[in-house]
Amino acid sequence: MEAVKMERITKAARRGKYTQTIKRNMTDASKDSLIAAKNNRIKKLEEANERLKDDLLKITWNGLR
Repeated sequence: MEAVKMERITKAARRGKYTQTIKRNMTDASKDSLIAAKNNRIKKLEEANERLKDDLLKITWNGLR
């Protein structure tokens, strides 16, 4: 009986239905923490992007001299 259930879950996951169920069942607290984690990641990437832009600008200006 468990094998049939696992097979059904596996097939549903391949079609994307299982992940949709998980997303639908998320609590507000877990959604908030996920959003906070994503926002933190975005902030870190934006900071890294700014540092890289600054480095590129410095390299470019040094090359022009």
